Amino acid sequence: LPLPMQAKLLRVLETGEIQKIAHKGQLHSDFRLIGATNRNLAEMVRQGQFREDLYHRLSVFELDIPPLRDRVSDIPLLVRHFVTQSVGDNRQKDIRIDDALYDAFAQYPWRGNVRELKNVLVYALYSLGDDQSVLTVQHLPPRFMRELEAADSRQDSQNFSEASARAERKVLWDALVNSRYNKVLAARTLGISRSKLYRKLREHGLLAKFEAQ
Repeated sequence: LPLPMQAKLLRVLETGEIQKIAHKGQLHSDFRLIGATNRNLAEMVRQGQFREDLYHRLSVFELDIPPLRDRVSDIPLLVRHFVTQSVGDNRQKDIRIDDALYDAFAQYPWRGNVRELKNVLVYALYSLGDDQSVLTVQHLPPRFMRELEAADSRQDSQNFSEASARAERKVLWDALVNSRYNKVLAARTLGISRSKLYRKLREHGLLAKFEAQ
């Protein structure tokens, strides 16, 4: 909300009174307010983008809902709920979810959270033929499969980078040990300059260990 609207909301929360358009006088409203946001309100308060008094008025009881990718155990329950919601209770009894589809859902990043899951399922159900009863990965939208492949590629790249870093760290440490911590000899063994040796040691957290020898 813009700051002026925040001030108006605060007044309503404090007094319980509202003013309807084209209505004379104030009306009292007894209500409970539930607010939802994907923003860090405490940080916005520090930046002057959100009123501190309104923040404290709203944050009486907070529920932190993790993103869907961090609670994949909820996916089967949500899938059955959305299938029933989309096709009805009678039809959903005839629809089975393939295990491979659940595996794909567990690996997907779900940037759109539960809403994205619902949209993907609606697409899949429309793709399901009248004579079909098993929902598989073949029924998923192409964009889902492209994003899933991209996520797998990023994970493989990350795993490779981590493995490369571990291997480089071991090479550095072995060179230090074999040269009895002589920096000139270690750099010569590795075929690099002393300055690069120091930089690599710093990158891998080995410099303090090296200097302690």
